[in-house]
Amino acid sequence: MYNKDDISKLSDQFIQDILTKFIGIEFIKTHPIPHAITINRKFIFLNQAALSLFDATDASQLIRKDITTFIHPLDHGRILGRLEILSENTPRNPPTEQRLYALSGKVKRIISTSSLYQIENCDLVMATGIEITEAIGYEISETEKNFQRLFENMHDVFYRTDRNQIITLIGPTIHDVAGYQPEDVIGMPADYFYLNPEMRKGLVEILEKEGSVKNFHTQLKHKNGSIVDVEISSKAIYSPEGKFLGIEGVFRDISEQMTIKRQLEHLAQTDELTGTLNRRSFIEAGTQLVKQLKRKHEDN
Repeated sequence: MYNKDDISKLSDQFIQDILTKFIGIEFIKTHPIPHAITINRKFIFLNQAALSLFDATDASQLIRKDITTFIHPLDHGRILGRLEILSENTPRNPPTEQRLYALSGKVKRIISTSSLYQIENCDLVMATGIEITEAIGYEISETEKNFQRLFENMHDVFYRTDRNQIITLIGPTIHDVAGYQPEDVIGMPADYFYLNPEMRKGLVEILEKEGSVKNFHTQLKHKNGSIVDVEISSKAIYSPEGKFLGIEGVFRDISEQMTIKRQLEHLAQTDELTGTLNRRSFIEAGTQLVKQLKRKHEDN
């Protein structure tokens, strides 16, 4: 039996061991149709046909990479939802058309399906895809081009998580806001980037109760260690059956506005010459202290 630590680390030994127990793996290796096997949405195996589909020259370019990195944003929510519903009762998804990004940056259209396999206590998903790009003379539509330009150039950071609050999609502007590249962030828990992880928990609780939230203020940790004030607007994502699939939304850097606000508050509360609290702020602070002492006395 494999433990959670083995599954999360995906060591070379673990991957080799799990693939050895995967029935038919030797046949799949030489199969002319692309096959890929994932754990927690991370690649652990691709046959040669799958490597060619992704324009990869070696499996090391893809192993342990999150598959959501390669799903076109227009298909992202739909494909993630298909993966989320895989279970013992629904072990296989019907074929669907989707777009993916190859390592070359080329957008390819494929027909894909995915199936759930269980080895001991480990859930594996095998995806199979057939490229139809050339067969239908596929070209990126103007709508797709416009969406791609919007996604890549918008000042706000678009993001999406799964039901476990793992980041599955993030816009490239994350580098401007927090110093990370998208590939550094995808697959990480969303609360990892919060200065106070409890703030993320509070945001999720609001979304689960109300379905959406606007202008939620919190602070993120920049890659260089500094603090970034952000404002988040998000909504909960549900399947057609009403199953919670995750969260999507946007956030923006409001650090400059918050710095100005704090400076103005400081100026409003202090005397310019002495730097001490002015009369109004002194009275307000004193009133609060009296209230705290009164409550403490009543509690005792």
